[in-house]
Amino acid sequence: MTLRAEEEYMLFKLNPGAYGTDQALVAADAIAVFDVGYSQEFTKEQMKEALGFPGSPFEKITGGYQQLTFKCYVRGASDGQVDTPVPYGPLLRAAGNSETVELTGVSYAPVTQNFEHGTLWYYVGGANGVLHKMIGVRMSAKFVSKVGGLDYWEFTAMGLDVDPVAAGALPDVDWSGLTVPMHTAANTVQTMTLFGAAVGMATLTITPGNTFSHMHVTNQEEIAFEARNGSVDISIVEPDPTVVNYWLKAKKGDQGALAYQRGKTASNGGDIVAWNIPNLQLASATRRNDAGRLYLDLKLNIKPLTKNSDYVFQTK
Repeated sequence: MTLRAEEEYMLFKLNPGAYGTDQALVAADAIAVFDVGYSQEFTKEQMKEALGFPGSPFEKITGGYQQLTFKCYVRGASDGQVDTPVPYGPLLRAAGNSETVELTGVSYAPVTQNFEHGTLWYYVGGANGVLHKMIGVRMSAKFVSKVGGLDYWEFTAMGLDVDPVAAGALPDVDWSGLTVPMHTAANTVQTMTLFGAAVGMATLTITPGNTFSHMHVTNQEEIAFEARNGSVDISIVEPDPTVVNYWLKAKKGDQGALAYQRGKTASNGGDIVAWNIPNLQLASATRRNDAGRLYLDLKLNIKPLTKNSDYVFQTK
């Protein structure tokens, strides 16, 4: 029987237990995702004996991990309340962020210790398909916003290897609680400032920068923290240089802040997302022509001035 590509979904749950332990997932752990890609990232050793005749050498798998890439839309909590974590909140925590719930919203900020981990199940192909299980999962993340589109997160999940199995009976996933994501447009963005000046943003990509890699030594195998190098790529309408001269700022390596809020405070409670990045350094500026109008494509690096002050992402 041919397996159907559209019959796929993902379950994810943070694991409060010891790193690398397993746990059972249920339908309530489902998170709506799209553009999913799965790969086995195995380390192989070739057998090097001279056999006396031509032929490919035997390869032995000596280690490795699993990787899943996917995207999910930036949407509000199912109950519409500002103090309820959004559906993708557990993914942000697995991507090296703390979660702080307050009456005014839920905030995510980077951490450098006590990284959380989770269990991920990826069903593909329907009841006759495959179930890929991953444990000890940690992630990297990227936030993408485009005027005229729907904001989304792009994740790369890495987890310790577990043998794939037949999908069998599928969890009875119910998507009725999903809210419709708010689009990004001139009338839905309350704040978009760079270095203290309002800018006409066309696209914005924020990479928080936490990266993890596979650590494999005796007595320890882990998807472990490697580094954090956050960055921002933003395309803006080129301003009058007497107002803001980004060419000069790029030449000087100037530093400044970025603030972004999609959703209006007065009317969009529950669907608002906001970024506060206190300090970035402008690395480069490139001009482009689009429909006779000039735009600047700016690349900036997040430069925290104190520990874990790189950014705050808030849903409210």
